[in-house]
Formats: sequence, C-alpha cells, structure tokens
Amino acid sequence: PAWSPKPHPRLGSLASDTRDETKSIFDEIKHGDILAHHPYHSFEGTVQRFLNAAATDPDVLAVKAAIYRTASDSKVIQSLINAADNGKQVAVMVELKARFDEKNNLEWVRQLEEEGIHVAYGTVGLKTHTKTALVVRREDDGVQLYSHIGTGNYHSGTAKGYSDLGLLTADRDIGFDLTKVFNFFTGPTLDDRFRKLLIAPVTMRERLTEMVRREAEHARAGQRARIVVKINGLEDPSMVEELYRASMAGVEIDLIVRDICRLRPGIEGLSENITVHSIVGRFLEHARIFYFENGGSPEWYIGSADWMTRNLDYRVEAVTPVEDTQLREQLRFILEASLTDNRRRWVMQSDGTYEAVSSDDDPVRDIQEILMTATEAALDHGYGPGMIVDTDLIEEALLVEEVTESETDARSEGSDETGLDADEEQTHSDGGDVSVFDAYSDRWYRPDSETYDWAVRTAAGDRRYFKTREGARDRLQTEYE
Repeated sequence: PAWSPKPHPRLGSLASDTRDETKSIFDEIKHGDILAHHPYHSFEGTVQRFLNAAATDPDVLAVKAAIYRTASDSKVIQSLINAADNGKQVAVMVELKARFDEKNNLEWVRQLEEEGIHVAYGTVGLKTHTKTALVVRREDDGVQLYSHIGTGNYHSGTAKGYSDLGLLTADRDIGFDLTKVFNFFTGPTLDDRFRKLLIAPVTMRERLTEMVRREAEHARAGQRARIVVKINGLEDPSMVEELYRASMAGVEIDLIVRDICRLRPGIEGLSENITVHSIVGRFLEHARIFYFENGGSPEWYIGSADWMTRNLDYRVEAVTPVEDTQLREQLRFILEASLTDNRRRWVMQSDGTYEAVSSDDDPVRDIQEILMTATEAALDHGYGPGMIVDTDLIEEALLVEEVTESETDARSEGSDETGLDADEEQTHSDGGDVSVFDAYSDRWYRPDSETYDWAVRTAAGDRRYFKTREGARDRLQTEYE
C-alpha cells in the first residue's frame, strides 16, 4: 500500500517558520532535541522546514550546509539561495565527487556562486560525506547554534524511499563542533579536538575502537557488555578484528548490516557471540545507529559513517551522540523491533550465506510496517514523540538510562531480585554446568527462536539470548554468583 510521510508531532502544530508566530521551529528545538525518521516523517516538514526557517527568520545570521547529494529540483538549494538574498551569511560545501551526481552538483555550484554564496569544493584526498547543517541565530541571551546531523542526504526524493535519521539540536557543544568542521572546508586543516561529535578521519576510528575495546573489558570484568550496530556496510579489517576480540571476551554483539559484511558470525572460539542480520524491505535501510552498553552507562550515536575503510579514513564524516532519554527510547524501539523482524530479516550463517527468518506460526513482524504504525499512532496522539513505542513488541533489553548503583549492587551481592540469598549463591560459585543451571533453573529457558537456543533472565529484569550453553552459563554466573 502507498505510504505518505507524516508530519513530526513536535513540528506539525507549527503554522509557520517565521518569528511572527507564537512559536518557531527554533523555539521547539531549543525546548528539546528532535529526532526525525524518514520516510516515516516528512522531509519537507522537518529538515526542509528547518532550512526554510533559517532563510526567512530575521534573527538568523548565518546558514551553513554540507551537500553530498540533492534533488535536481532541490528546495534545499533554493532555501540557501533565499537565505543569501535575505542577507544571511551562507556557506555551502558541495562534494563534486559524489558518484553519479557529479554533473548535478556542478550545476548547483554554478547557481550558488551566481547568487554570491561562498561555495567550498572539498579537500584533496578526502570525500565529504557528512550530512550536516548549522544555523547561527541572534537571541536575547546571546548567539545560539542550531544543528542538524543526519544519516542521509539532503535529498527530498530519496527521503521518500530511504530509511534515515536526523537529529535537530540546540546543544552548544555539538554546534561548536560543527563550526570547526565547516571552518575546515575553507581552512587548511581539520581540528582533532571535538567536544561530542565523532569526526572522520581524525577522531572517529580511534573513539569507535576505544568503545569496542571498553565493552570487551566490561565483559571480562563480569559487567554489562553489549554492542548493537546498524550500518550499510562492514568492510574495514581493523573494525572486524576488534569485534572478533570483543566476541571472544564475551560481549554480545548484534550487527544489522544491509549490504557488504566481511565479518563471519558464529565461528566457534572467534565469533559465536556475534549475529549478523540484514533487512531488505520496501524502504532501503540507510540509517546508522550505534549502541554501546558500557557497563550499564549506555551510549547511543547516529551519523553518516559506515564501518568501512573509506568512511573512517578517506571521508569527512560526522556521528553524533543521542543523549535525550525519549529519543533513545525511539532508537531502542527501532533496533529491538528490527532484531525480531520475521518478514524482512535475513541472518548470516558462519559460512557467509544468509537464511531468511520465517514467521512460521507466529504473527508476522515487519519492522517497516511496525514503524509506519508507530508513526501514525504518534500523529493521532498529538504533540509529543515522533513515534509511539509499543513496548509489547520489544524486549527493552537495551538501556536508555544508566543503571543505578542499587541495581548493580543487587546483581553483584545477591538480593530478592535474584531469588537467592548470598549464602546460596556462594554454595554454587564453583562454576560447574549442572550446579549453575540447576541452582538458577527459574532464571533461564529455551526460547522459541531460530537464532538462539538459550535465554537468561537478568537480575535487572531483562532477557539475554545466547546461541551456546557456555554463553548462557557464563551469563548466569555473571548475574548471580
């Protein structure tokens, strides 16, 4: 059935983008970060509205944008031209080496330059792949920076068929970081000091590597450790090696990789804790999401970079943290519903082949249908989140907030949550298979799953899934002994 992108509930009530209205889009962003998810949310009603507002708002001083691909009749470009016509300082980075769009981008460069807009063309040896925009606005309390960091292009056409995310934020640290990136496009070097953003090719590889290794350290210490990554491609040999090492340390890893994936999951002694999924549906899965459990202090990111050598070393890329709990809940919903899809999901086997996940006698769970329904429900609900999260459809095993010390103490010391007192736990701390599974027989079960053979109920009330008896045993020991 046909699908029309919907207004974002946080922005649908705004009648106009001008200051003459009681509330502008900038007021709404300042009130709290906004997460747009295309094509579920309208590109015109979110990103395009943001740029239109920047072009017409009398208090906006400057507009900057990085264009990799855009439509042949781009309203994005027209907004930038309008901004210049209205006296704003406008700077645009146009990537001339965007494959298949070289001619289109050259034509836009000529038009922008004819309008007197400062155009940068990229850097020798690097392709600019960021999907970022920055608005500088004069307000009563000083100059405010408004940022958009996305996973997809400023292209109204592909936004109707590509699944992408974008963060609209007034976070000053992110704004300062973006300022440095845009300064690089017209300056000599790319700064390697950023407050929040992960920027390739200067900081991203190092930080991602650190976070993967940190998960491995947490797993060795018996703390919460999990990685879930949604990307288009996983090709970089170093990142593959880091993921193998994390798996061997006991980190549970789910990779949702639409296209090429060099990593082989399910190899004994190497990658049995890794599962590789691929989702192919009516929309092209293009969004990048990164989750690191970090011992109970979770970190969430979205951005433009895949885990490919070209993205990490030879492109200018931007990945941003997502810190708002409500927005993290939406990202969790996307990931966890994706991992239980039984209509569009394929799972890689250890030999590199893929097998389709079947619903069999279970209700069909199509992630893209689920997200369409969640978007419509949010619109019916009125002002509020971009999606109404149906908690009955997900496990909620991923964390959106830090685990409190009391919860951690309960797991490590033994409490009513475990169903055993400290003396009973000590009795069964020898690590033997029989004693662990017998002692905590109410804490594990065999799930009805084509992927996992074991499931463990954690002390925090979550469920963790394992392919091997050894993985389940280790988790029981970590949780309860």
